Amino acid sequence: MNVDQTTIDIFKKYGGDARTDLWEFKRGGQSIHIAKHKALERIAAKAGITFDQPHVFESNLAEQIVGVTVTGHLGENTAWSMGEAAPYNNKMGYPAAMAEKRAKDRVILKLLGIHGEVYSDIEADDFKQSKSPSKSTAKTRMGKAKSRETYTRLQNEMRQILNKPALLNWCGERKPEIERMELSFEDMLRDEVAEIIARWAEDKTGGTATVKEMEKA
Repeated sequence: MNVDQTTIDIFKKYGGDARTDLWEFKRGGQSIHIAKHKALERIAAKAGITFDQPHVFESNLAEQIVGVTVTGHLGENTAWSMGEAAPYNNKMGYPAAMAEKRAKDRVILKLLGIHGEVYSDIEADDFKQSKSPSKSTAKTRMGKAKSRETYTRLQNEMRQILNKPALLNWCGERKPEIERMELSFEDMLRDEVAEIIARWAEDKTGGTATVKEMEKA
């Protein structure tokens, strides 16, 4: 596994070990470094990272949908992120805990300065050490140009959707295509989904306007 020295030094500084706390996940010819959730928790405690109380912007346990925003602090630095768990991206039976874990892990990685280089193993159901896809089943990622083109098209589609149920249904239908984009574009699209749901949750109309209509308001 080829891990950059900066990541190795950060893990070592806070009592971690990149050789055991990370592994390489290969999908469609792209290698991704995955960190164990428990390792990130230990590193956060050692580094002195503190968290504000999470803000729940979406909660529907009957539909297994939860979204939270988490803010964390490391010294004078502050970072925030969203965590979302819904049927299209979570197969576990505890969406509230999963949403919080995802948000906290993203904040930890941001405060450490390695978000985008390292991902938490709870970011996706297939980010599991024992479930790395075989060569015969691995998805082939698009190139950067094709990913950008696909991202723009999907973003335009998404921004015309009228409500949360329709958005979640769209996510499920587009999941195979979303997961074939370069990981950076996949991340941006998933983040925008969470932001749209959060805005609808705070919108007095209950999320019955398109995103473009909300921006004009």
